[in-house]
Amino acid sequence: MRALPLSVVLSAAALACDIVPLGVTMQAAEVVPAVAETDAPGDPCEGFTQPGCVQAGCPEGQVCQKGPQCVPSLCSCDPQTGATTCSLDCGGGVCVDAASRCQPVLCKLLCPFGFETDERGCEVCQCQQEPRCACVDDVDCTKVVGGCCPCSLGGRELAIARDCIDRLAQCPVPPDEVPCVAIDQCTAKVARCVAGECVLENQI
Repeated sequence: MRALPLSVVLSAAALACDIVPLGVTMQAAEVVPAVAETDAPGDPCEGFTQPGCVQAGCPEGQVCQKGPQCVPSLCSCDPQTGATTCSLDCGGGVCVDAASRCQPVLCKLLCPFGFETDERGCEVCQCQQEPRCACVDDVDCTKVVGGCCPCSLGGRELAIARDCIDRLAQCPVPPDEVPCVAIDQCTAKVARCVAGECVLENQI
């Protein structure tokens, strides 16, 4: 019969009854030190941002416009590999200046303080409210005519605080192209300060 190696016999005996035969010298098991973990690599998705403005939004004064540039509406980053996958569409949009998308407002209103604007910053056919600049005394107020036409040709008289004069809208067309009407609306009213606001009142 072929003899088995001593190491095999010892392994079998240990598994069978966990007893080492007398007279056999055992060598202590070698302790393998644990390998120190190295610093984990940086996040492969660090700095990842959505390519479109539909998800990320736009800075103040800009709006998100879809097309003609094709930008996906949603992308994601694999935290293990850093690979980016995006939706197969062009709905992401790009940020553009709001004013560049605005069309000139076509309106028959004459707005002394300019037109209201929508959420894009574009003018709409609605006049801005007269600014409520505070006054303390009559000297703080003055009478002006808003719009492009003088009061003798349909312009409307206003009483505003002197600090608000710079808020009057400039006439957008040359004087010789202003469509004024031959209606005299000039009055003898004067600008006075009443309850902190400038108003037109008849002279006493």
